[in-house]
Amino acid sequence: MPEAALGILQNKPKSGEAADVLAIGISKVVVGVGGLTAGTQYEAANDGTAITVAAAKVGLGTVLTGAAAGELATVTIGVAAGATIAA
Repeated sequence: MPEAALGILQNKPKSGEAADVLAIGISKVVVGVGGLTAGTQYEAANDGTAITVAAAKVGLGTVLTGAAAGELATVTIGVAAGATIAA
């Protein structure tokens, strides 16, 4: 069973280096199989990419800007659905 995501990795640390993880806010993610559409919820696939949330599951956040597989999408993390985010 997959574990709940606590955030989105913002860097690519080498062994022994610190990981920068965004727990609340807006981030870019690499999109997985099937692409992502703006306004939908997403989850993490086994390979760490973002995919459309499966039926009856709770998403990690909302897709703000969709993208095709292999591209970057903009998403929220740790923000309640429908919440307003100040720029």
